[in-house]
Amino acid sequence: MKKITFILFAIGLVYCSGAQADSFLTADDMPNAVNYLPAPPDTASQRFTSDWLSFTMVRQLRSGERGTQVRNDGTLNAVYLGRVFTGAMGTSITRRTTPELYTLLQKLITDCQQATQSIQSKYRRKPPFEQFKVNSMFPDQQKALSAKGSYASDYAAVGWATALILAEINVDRQDTILHRGYEYGESRVIAGVSYESDVDAGRVIGTGVVARLHADDAFMEQLQKAKDEFATVTGITPVRAYRPSLSDGTIYDLQGRRVNETHQGEIYINNGVKIRK
Repeated sequence: MKKITFILFAIGLVYCSGAQADSFLTADDMPNAVNYLPAPPDTASQRFTSDWLSFTMVRQLRSGERGTQVRNDGTLNAVYLGRVFTGAMGTSITRRTTPELYTLLQKLITDCQQATQSIQSKYRRKPPFEQFKVNSMFPDQQKALSAKGSYASDYAAVGWATALILAEINVDRQDTILHRGYEYGESRVIAGVSYESDVDAGRVIGTGVVARLHADDAFMEQLQKAKDEFATVTGITPVRAYRPSLSDGTIYDLQGRRVNETHQGEIYINNGVKIRK
């Protein structure tokens, strides 16, 4: 009996160590969404009517190119998340090509999921497919989704948090990256597994997670590794603020043409580095 107890204790230690290694923070470290987000819309409210209208109107997008994108957005792990953002990022995001960024995304997923657990557990909101007795685009996921509740969307939290961080790493493509992050959340509405208000709340949680992570030394160290890796893989260094000096040398535009006059807010090349005026 003592031997069995010891083995179970050892397994517990291994499990706990693994959980810590798979995230930057614990659930207790995260801002508690129950304390800063409102309850999900009541079914008699105007907000729920808006949710219902969105759910009804976007179902027509389930076919064609957007429908394919929704299906591609339907798996939540670092492998698929890397594929989702590869086009927007402009470079492949995989364990092999960008191991530091891949590691960051793995842990970010866990952190965002932990940050949504408290509010999901409190309200256990019925997903739209359950509320309206219709199938979603992911019938194999419905049982698990019903069990945890749809408010707030952990997918939307992950997608938006990922977009914020990738936009920080690759400033030149920030608009494209943020747009893809927005679409990632909207895919859950089109799929019929989340309401618009679930996704909106998820994005707020994702923003809170990123803010909290920027106060964590381990995350900031990993983020810097990812930035350095991106610069090495692509040859693009982060944009820095322009500071005039006598040693600035010749300035070129992004097409490689020498410029004599610069303009506020534009990006130029000086000494092989991108600068912003």
